Parts: sequence; structure tokens; C-alpha cells
Amino acid sequence: PEFADSARQLFKEHVPGVRIEVHTNAKLDERLRGLISWRKSSKSRRVLSSPFNFAPFYLDEYLTSEGQALNTRRLIYLDTDTLILGDLADLSDMDVQGHSCAAVPYCLQRFEDYINFDVLTELGFEKVYDPKACIANRGLLVIDVPTWKAKGLTKKIEDWMRRYATADKDLWFGGMSQPPWLLAMNGDFFALGEEWNCNSLGRDTMSMWESISLRKSGFDHKALRVLDVKYGAYGGISPYIVTCSSSAKLLHYNGEMKPWVADRLRRQSPHCSLPKSIDHKWSWNRTVRIFCDDVTFVSCSELWSLFISQRSVGHLKDIDSEWMEEERKWLEQKKEDRETAVKKRKENEKKVKDEQDRKDKEEQEKKDKEKEEKDKKKKKKEKDKDKPKQIQEAQAPEKKTEAPATEAATAAPTEPPTTEGPAKQDASAENEAKKKKAKKNKKEKKEKDRLKKEEQEREQERLRHEQEEQDKPQSDDAADEQGAEADETVEGEGPPGDSEGVQGSSDEEDSG
Repeated sequence: PEFADSARQLFKEHVPGVRIEVHTNAKLDERLRGLISWRKSSKSRRVLSSPFNFAPFYLDEYLTSEGQALNTRRLIYLDTDTLILGDLADLSDMDVQGHSCAAVPYCLQRFEDYINFDVLTELGFEKVYDPKACIANRGLLVIDVPTWKAKGLTKKIEDWMRRYATADKDLWFGGMSQPPWLLAMNGDFFALGEEWNCNSLGRDTMSMWESISLRKSGFDHKALRVLDVKYGAYGGISPYIVTCSSSAKLLHYNGEMKPWVADRLRRQSPHCSLPKSIDHKWSWNRTVRIFCDDVTFVSCSELWSLFISQRSVGHLKDIDSEWMEEERKWLEQKKEDRETAVKKRKENEKKVKDEQDRKDKEEQEKKDKEKEEKDKKKKKKEKDKDKPKQIQEAQAPEKKTEAPATEAATAAPTEPPTTEGPAKQDASAENEAKKKKAKKNKKEKKEKDRLKKEEQEREQERLRHEQEEQDKPQSDDAADEQGAEADETVEGEGPPGDSEGVQGSSDEEDSG
């Protein structure tokens, strides 16, 4: 509203002789801002979230906001990026045959290209809409006011805007005002001819399906090469080739490459087939043969510039918005980079924490295992310490119960146990008794071996001592006596050391 007076002055100066009114409604603008939701994931340009993009659906409210009565049944809305070459009186007088509005269908794009039918199904509209239905372009909209109000089109559009705002996923893609309008109408519009909305003059690329349609209309490799066309990864082409402009009554520069910003975008302008009604010396043109006809193409931006003077362009130029789009993108990129950095930092912190938790867990498990091993060794040591006592306690009653156990073992074949449980217990007791007896015998044998070894060591010591006594020097008498004894020994039964007495002693030690 604060720019209304400036707009009136600009129109008066640069479009003289034409009656132009400027209407404002601050309350309606605020209401629209509350209804509009923009999502980056929807791939729609943020500039389309302006309340003025939804103005066509509220024309009757804007025109009556200052207390003026609306006396007309017919309203014709035109986007600000359109160029009129025909007579609008034809639209004002036409019969729309009971429809709320009239628009131009565009069958190179379908409902499924704009609408997310998975979300539509979740909302309960599975069989209400046809995904293959043609869309309509809203660049030119002829409204039959009474029928529009009677069918509640504006309310239906607002209902779809609310569903979009509350849906978990994107309900539509690539647009802001057109999708809710298409859903609200659902094909209920009067179809105008293509000449009343020759669109896409502001787009720099053609989709795969649009390029297929172009090639089928007669454009061969040579024609596209002459037009400096480049191919995309999936069959799309750039720049956009507009063929309807030669006979159009209205040119629509929808898309990002508006004629007044095309230079700063530094991309190739869309090519338009030359309108038959215009004679001009073009700075750029190409002629190609389509089937048997020669068709001349010119720059779509240059076509726009024919209808506005350079002086008007200079006055209408908005310096404040010259870098607005770039600055917005830079800020968004900066924000996105910061969010990415924060996310990466949190991920790294979580990774470090998880690694530390893993190490702590492994360390605790190691400590628990060591403690468990230590406890096992301690228990085993205590058990080994108590084992001799248990053996002594087990040996005492064993002697008393040995005879009964033998009797029980003898009687076992004649009187088998009646149940399996007692038999197992008897067998276990018998095995235990055998083990204990074997341990006892082993211990006794060990003790005997020890005593025998000690006796043998003493006997060896005694023999060594006797040998030492014998080796000492002796007197002559003793030597004579020893010689006599030696003579007696020769006459006896055997040599010294082989007597029965010595052998007997040895046997006695063994038997002992």
C-alpha cells in the first residue's frame, strides 16, 4: 500500500492515455501472508510466495476494498510478465458456458508433474483427480464473477493452501499459486485456444517430454544445431524453443529468465518463432527448415524490448532489487553451510563419545573378567586347602561302612532296586568309595616309597662309612691278623660281601 502513489505516478508518466487504477488492501495482504507456506523442498522459487502471486483469486475483494461497488460480471487477469498482441475485447464478450473461469490448457505438463499423488491419497482424494489430466496456465485468467463466487473457488483454494501447510510431505512441487488453483478447479474451466497464452518465454530449458514434442513437430538435428541447442542428460534441451509465438495473441514470459533480468543471469535467452505481425531488424535471428517451411527465430527478450522504451526501462528499473535475488541466495547458502558445519560437528562429537563409551565398556568388561578369574583362583585355592581335611573325614567312616557296602554290592544282583533313583545313588556312592580307596592306596604307596628310599640312603651311608674305616693304615699285627682272616675266607664258601647275612639283611629291608 505504501507504494501505491508511486505506482500511479509511474504509470501516468510512462503509459499515457491509458486508464490505470491502483488498488490496495493491507488487511487482505496480511491474511494472505498467514495462508502462504513456502518449502525449500518443493523446488519452487521463493519469490512466488508473495501475496501478489495469489491476487488473481481475490480480484473482487481488491476492487471493492475502498468502498467501491463491483458492477461487472467479467474480470480478465493478466500476469505482469505478459505481452498482448491480440484484442482483449474478444475475451470480455465470450461465453464461458457455465464455468467459473476460462484459461488455456497446457498438455505438455500434467497433474502428476505438479501434484504429489501419494500425499493426495493419504488425504483421502485417491480417486478424485486424474494424474494424466492437462494443467491450465494462469498467466491469463478470465473470471465469471457470479459463478466464481457461487462455486466458492476462493475458499477451495484456501482449503488446499491449509492442507499444504499441515501436510508432513510436499503436496505439490514447482509452484505456489497454480497448484491449489488447479486442485480447486479440477478441470472445471472453459478452454481457450493456445494463441491466448503462448507461454514459457522466460524458461531456459525444455523438459524431456517438451523436447520430444518439439522433435516430433519437425525439428531435426540440423535445425537444432542452427539454433545452438545443447542437450541435457535425459533428453532435455536448452535454450527453450518457443514455436507458438508466430501466431500468438498473448506472449507469457513465465519462468526465471524475465526479459528485464535476462542479461544479469548470463544464460542464453529462449528463442521465439517470429510473430507475423512484427517487422523489425533483429540483432539475433536464425532461419531453419521445418518440413517444407522456413521458420525464423529471434530472441524472446528482444521481442519484449520492442514494446517498451529504454527511457521507461531506466525509470522502472528497481536498483534496490538489482542484487536482491543474489543476496538472498548468498544468505541462504551461508545459513546452509553453517547448518552443515553444526551437523558435522555434532556427528563428530557423537562419534568421539561413542568411541569413548566403547573403550570404557571394553575396559570394564576386562576388569570384570579379571575379577572373575581372581575369584575363581581364590575359590580353587580354598578348595585345595580344605581337600586333605575332607579326605581324612571321608576315610574314617569308610572303614566302618566297608563291610555293609560289600554286602550291598553282593546282594545287588539278587535284589535289584525298584526305582531308578536309588540305583543311581548306590552306584554313585560305590564309585565315590572306590575313588577314596584308590586315593588312600596311592598315598600309602607314596609313603612306603619314601621310607624305602630313606632306608636305602642310610644303608649306603653305612657301607660308605665301613669302606672308609677299611681304607685307614693298619699295624703289622693287624695286617697279619687280616691276612689270616683272608686265608680263612678263601677256604670258605665265597668272597666278602656275598654272604647270606648281607643278602638277608638286604632282603629284610626290602620286606620291611
